[in-house]
Amino acid sequence: MSNEQSLQTQLKDAIARGDKSAVAALMRQGGVSGLVQTLRAAQAAAAQQATSTASALQVPAAVGNALRQGNLIDAIKRLREANPGLSLKAAKDHVEALANTLPKPRAQDSASSTFAHVHERTPTVVMGERPGALRWMMVVLGLLALAVWLAFGA
Repeated sequence: MSNEQSLQTQLKDAIARGDKSAVAALMRQGGVSGLVQTLRAAQAAAAQQATSTASALQVPAAVGNALRQGNLIDAIKRLREANPGLSLKAAKDHVEALANTLPKPRAQDSASSTFAHVHERTPTVVMGERPGALRWMMVVLGLLALAVWLAFGA
């Protein structure tokens, strides 16, 4: 019985380290002979450990605040700070699961507030002279230069 408990402890440690070859060797040692059976048993053990780890996580209020602000990366960072040894993937999965439980803001509210802000601005362009006045002045100067050239240059 103690040999079996020792084997289970070694198996959990190998899964936690991510050492797949050690997991496979320990599974074969425990009596699982086929490669497919070994793989399935190792996946089941890893899933069971991930579930027990997820339930034991400390989720600080800063994670929820970061999620409400839409900052997923900061939420993952805060969760990993509160739970040393938590892998990046596990933290990301847990934060995404938390984000799915939060209520989503309604798109209509955010769109209407955006458009209301745009209409409150004062205009930045003020009409001065008529459009095209400079253009006509350049045409007149060009015709004048042509007339001078024809009169004195030709």
